[in-house]
Order: sequence, then C-alpha cells, then structure tokens
Amino acid sequence: MLFEGSEFTRKSDVMRMGMADLKPDGGGDLPESGFDALEYASRRSFRPDVHRVLVLITDAPPRSPDKDMKDERETAAALRKHGIHQLHMIVKESPK
Repeated sequence: MLFEGSEFTRKSDVMRMGMADLKPDGGGDLPESGFDALEYASRRSFRPDVHRVLVLITDAPPRSPDKDMKDERETAAALRKHGIHQLHMIVKESPK
C-alpha cells in the first residue's frame, strides 16, 4: 500500500482513507507467512527520527519454518536488528 506515492505518511486522514480501502482477499491456506511478513516490514525505509512500530493483523498461525524466517526467535532477532521498537498483533481467535 502506498500513501500519496510513499510507504509512509504523516497525515492521519490519508492513513485512515488508505486503511478503509483494505479488503481481505485470497489466503485460505494455513499457516501463513507472518514471520516473513514481519521481517520484510522491518526493512522498510523508516525516517531516522521515528519510533518504529509494526502492526500484524492476521487470522492464521505463522508458518514455521517460513521461507526466510525459521521461527519466532529468528524473527524477533531480525526485528531488533532493524530497530523495531514495538510489535502489536491482532489475531483472530480460532473457533473451538
């Protein structure tokens, strides 16, 4: 997703409009590449003066090992290496 041609925006209204346009699509295969997605997101071009925060929204468990990240420990190390300060996860609870 790009916000006015950039991966990041300082404008909350631009962010809100971009997020409103998101629709779930595809998937269906479990598990998903959550670990690889987090590592990929950690390498984005953050401004140097920001507090780096990632948000993962998912309805499936992570693939372990994933294509690039083998597990949660390796993923956590990659996030620390890339200066991620916080990770927030929104996870849909599995039906019992």
